[in-house]
Amino acid sequence: MKNIHVGKKKQQSTLFEIKGYTFFEFETDLSPVPIYRLTVKRKFDSMLDVRFWFEEMNGDINFLTDTPSELTTYIKEYEENIPFKDRYLFHDLRTRYIEFCVYDEGTLKDNVLLVGYTLLENEVCFAIKAFSLIGLEKFTRLIFDYCNKHQITVNSEDNLRWIQLEQCLLPDINVNRNDLFDGFLKKTMLTDYCKIFIDAFKCIDSQGYLDRKFYDGVVRVNGNETTIGKLKQFTKYFSRFWKTEISTKNVKRTVLSLHDELLNEESIDKMVYTIKPHLMQYYQLHWFEDFCSENINNFTSPGCKIVNSYCGRKFNFFQR
Repeated sequence: MKNIHVGKKKQQSTLFEIKGYTFFEFETDLSPVPIYRLTVKRKFDSMLDVRFWFEEMNGDINFLTDTPSELTTYIKEYEENIPFKDRYLFHDLRTRYIEFCVYDEGTLKDNVLLVGYTLLENEVCFAIKAFSLIGLEKFTRLIFDYCNKHQITVNSEDNLRWIQLEQCLLPDINVNRNDLFDGFLKKTMLTDYCKIFIDAFKCIDSQGYLDRKFYDGVVRVNGNETTIGKLKQFTKYFSRFWKTEISTKNVKRTVLSLHDELLNEESIDKMVYTIKPHLMQYYQLHWFEDFCSENINNFTSPGCKIVNSYCGRKFNFFQR
């Protein structure tokens, strides 16, 4: 995918240059750092007041223009007459003004930030475009620390730690739940059926099947006693097989073989049950994580809110 980087050397894919800094496109497997938006509940009379506020916040913040500029100036000059692109340097900030900031710490990509902002009656709305998570964390930490110290309210719908986590997500290869998988999952979560399924899973995990004794077990569902074998909402997820055991040479084990056709009359008393073949893979690979995720998402408690969950996803915490 295309991404935008900042450097000191002019590149063939240069999009914009200012004061020796070059912004250019490059191919990468990493997703771009998302724009971080926040609102500061403080009145500013002019765009210069915002610059002075940053200078008061930290003397190491430098600016690459003499005065702040309107964002549309750069959009018209550099992005208005170009074909549709996957990534924009200015267009997606969606603010009125822009500052080019350099924060003198760390490596180059951690230093340079584009800070867009819009002045409202009693607040200012910021959109911060950074070129590394480290740079974004350092700069936003300055703002939050300063506002906390001076009792200024600052709000953001974005959680920086969550953004950092999302940047480490690998492509989603999880199986999509179809109606059968979804119905199976929901049935295992019902109070009357949960223990029955859990006991069944224990048997399947240990021996690979359920026997007649399990099906003849007595349970109470919806206030009524019945046997497990008569519960269609349970048995519809299982198939009947005839069990045989095959001895192997030089190994002190037997191999379990399940057949969906009757081999001979003597096999009748060896009839067993197990999860339907097309459900077995889902159960083995995804059910437990989906079960835990659904229960966590359904959890309610005063003062506790589930923001998001990534069931079945994998992360690479070393790619950035």
